[in-house]
Amino acid sequence: MDEIAAATSMTAAFAGLVSVIMAVLGLAGVFQIDLAAVGVMILGAAAIFEGAAIVARAYDVVASFDVAGKSVMKTPEVTGITAETITGVAAIALGGLSVLRTSHTVLLPIAVIVLGVGVLFAGAATRRATIKETWSAISATHLIVGVAVVIVGVVGLVGSANPVVLTLAAVLVLGGEMLLSGAAIGGRIIDVLIR
Repeated sequence: MDEIAAATSMTAAFAGLVSVIMAVLGLAGVFQIDLAAVGVMILGAAAIFEGAAIVARAYDVVASFDVAGKSVMKTPEVTGITAETITGVAAIALGGLSVLRTSHTVLLPIAVIVLGVGVLFAGAATRRATIKETWSAISATHLIVGVAVVIVGVVGLVGSANPVVLTLAAVLVLGGEMLLSGAAIGGRIIDVLIR
């Protein structure tokens, strides 16, 4: 399972890098709506991959402590990941509708809120999954970034600022967080596998 966790973490890190590049281009004024929508979709996919990495790692942790024969699917770690996966799918759908210019000024901030909630769930699930230092720091980062992104999404939704620019800013922050946390988790797991 560690190999799966490493691969999915590195995939999430790559998706984070791509979304950061898209956000920077969008903030520079190039195809803002399209890049914001596609950036949200990429982050949704990254959330699904990061959730798979945490599920793989949580499965290993739970399996190592499972002496009563309980089902892994009933543990809190897997429940939090399921919620993160659902938020990733929802973000992909909202981003797809925004590409079609279907109320993008409303859908993009909602997608940002959904992604922020997914990051909050990931932080809570990561905190429960293990007590390692790297994972604990990533969990705290997830929580801080999740709250910040939800606030940015709400500000974009109430219409006091340009929702597309706020979405691009949120994509930049979330992409950077995905890049750093995915690389940290993947690197840590690869380091363990090599030893």
